[in-house]
Amino acid sequence: MKRFKKNERYTLKIEDMTDLGFGVGHIDGAAVFVSDTVIGDTVEVQLIKVNSSYLVGRAVSFLERGSMRCESRCSERGCRACAYRNISYNDECSLKEEGVR
Repeated sequence: MKRFKKNERYTLKIEDMTDLGFGVGHIDGAAVFVSDTVIGDTVEVQLIKVNSSYLVGRAVSFLERGSMRCESRCSERGCRACAYRNISYNDECSLKEEGVR
């Protein structure tokens, strides 16, 4: 696997989501977890954590927005605590059902 360094930037396509609401993409075989992203997003990420088995990135800019993306359901509260705040409730239920299967 390639050696990554903190603060490096990459373009990343989000392929999946974790049960905590992080978007998941891959760079040279390494899993990258990015908050505030959804399946289908293409983002420029800055690496903020480099671990031997995974990476954590911060979305710097959105190059393409995924079809699942919707206006944040929590934006009026400003708490940002909802894991799936950037997708519709129906998409959230579908992802959770797939996770259980």
